[in-house]
Amino acid sequence: MATGISTVRHGLIGLVLFVSGFLLALIMISTSSVHGTDFIGSSPIKQYTQQRFLNKSEPVSSRQYKVQYNRLTNESTIMDHKILHNLTKIADDSDDKFLNVRVLCWVMTSPFTLLSKARHVKNTWGWRCDKTLYMSSVENSSFPSIGLNVTEGRDALWAKTKEAFKYIYKHHFDEADWFLKADDDTFLIVENLKYMLASQNSSDPIYFGHNFKTFVRQGYMSGGAGYVLSKEALDRFVNKALPNGDKCSASGSGAEDVELGKCLQNVGVVAGDSRDSLNRTRFLPFGLEYFLGSMPKNFWYWSYQKYPLKVGRECCSDYIISFHYVNPKEMYLLEFYIYKIRPASYHQNHYYLINGTKVKI
Repeated sequence: MATGISTVRHGLIGLVLFVSGFLLALIMISTSSVHGTDFIGSSPIKQYTQQRFLNKSEPVSSRQYKVQYNRLTNESTIMDHKILHNLTKIADDSDDKFLNVRVLCWVMTSPFTLLSKARHVKNTWGWRCDKTLYMSSVENSSFPSIGLNVTEGRDALWAKTKEAFKYIYKHHFDEADWFLKADDDTFLIVENLKYMLASQNSSDPIYFGHNFKTFVRQGYMSGGAGYVLSKEALDRFVNKALPNGDKCSASGSGAEDVELGKCLQNVGVVAGDSRDSLNRTRFLPFGLEYFLGSMPKNFWYWSYQKYPLKVGRECCSDYIISFHYVNPKEMYLLEFYIYKIRPASYHQNHYYLINGTKVKI
């Protein structure tokens, strides 16, 4: 009898130890998935967000924001915008009204570059727009990307651009006042875009970007640097230009930025001047190093540019809006440089934009 009781007791102890070991293993796996150190998998944006908002030495005031800590630390996800969506607004008594400008951003991507390029747009600047759409030829419901009825390839960019703007007009026209197109290797500083647009009227037929002077009488905007259409410009493009073969090319081939420029000019949309008050450029069709002095004198850009450009430190606005030809590593570097580093003498309030909502940092 005693032997039987002892056997049962040892069996129960063994079962308890087994279950405890299993639960401990699950906890360790869960912890490693949340706090991993892989550059892309764990993402420096996630780590920075946790450090910046959870480990601040000063208390979070009513002018700032509180973090739903449990959800933030218990959710493991590569897509960092999901982490950032867990920030809950408390109050906002700032005078930065320009951040209320509503901007929809759409990113030109493809099934081949969705994870290698567009993923890093989504993890850095993409969530700062009021709404961001990723336009491809194939739908990906988990990313998500929108599948347009077009073929892929450089010769099909014009077809994709037309279909993307038609889709936006049909499904999202009332959700924004300005509509920006960018490539999946473009880096955008959304706050600076909104700052520029705050002095403009979205009811005017106008669009902005980096102005080139060739092919179109009033010039056109570089596709790689990104361009932004007013609400009126988008309305005219979809309802007046696209249905009329005399005003807009019905072909699916051609340079998308040139063809768009022709269509918009033909329906009275003005190619606006996006330079700052000191005539310095804000939309950059290349990386910053080109404008600081590494652009060859015989480079094609010099015959395309519409406005004079100073090479060097005065090339570009203090409020640069975009850079082009940015690889994934540079996306995270720009994110860090722009939103993390501050000189000690620089006393201003600084904010994140999260889906158009301002978050003080």
